[in-house]
Amino acid sequence: MRKAKQSLAQRLNLLKKFFHQHKRLPDYKEMMALFNLTSKGTIAYAVEQFVKAGWVYKTLDGKIAPTSTFFNIPHLGHIRAGIPLPAEPTEYATFTLHEYALAKPENVYALRVSGDSMIDAGIQPGDTVLIDAQRTPVKGDIVAAYVDGEWTLKYYIPKGSTVWLMPANASYKPVTPQKTLEIGGVVVSSFRTYH
Repeated sequence: MRKAKQSLAQRLNLLKKFFHQHKRLPDYKEMMALFNLTSKGTIAYAVEQFVKAGWVYKTLDGKIAPTSTFFNIPHLGHIRAGIPLPAEPTEYATFTLHEYALAKPENVYALRVSGDSMIDAGIQPGDTVLIDAQRTPVKGDIVAAYVDGEWTLKYYIPKGSTVWLMPANASYKPVTPQKTLEIGGVVVSSFRTYH
């Protein structure tokens, strides 16, 4: 029995699975096996469709590489965290994590959080925060700060000629620099994984 033809979306999902496993996109020969195809012409046509959809681009040496759109995540609407309500139909959309979180990704780095001094700000141990190293902090921003030889994540509160680094947990005291303070950047996003 002849197998049903794969849709473009199904092939994209196969590409994403391959990328997740191998940290790269497949070459044309690997795509033939991945899509269960025997014709190089059909693979070339599929690649043209991927390029036209904006998921990949061709490098100078003819290989394919992912665009930011390749990593889009389906955004299916909203969900209440209160009383359950019937689901409302929503228009299918996507978003890309780096576009969602970052205006200038070249200025951003990630840190894994340890400790619980920011739990009341919603930042838990094990969360990942994205830090914009070029952003100038303003009062109330959460910053990565190098204070007196140690790094910490705290609220940035300027007071007169000094800066207080305030925790978001009543069990901790504010930190004030005794000798040195260097701001490593401002938190622009945080996220956690559950599995």
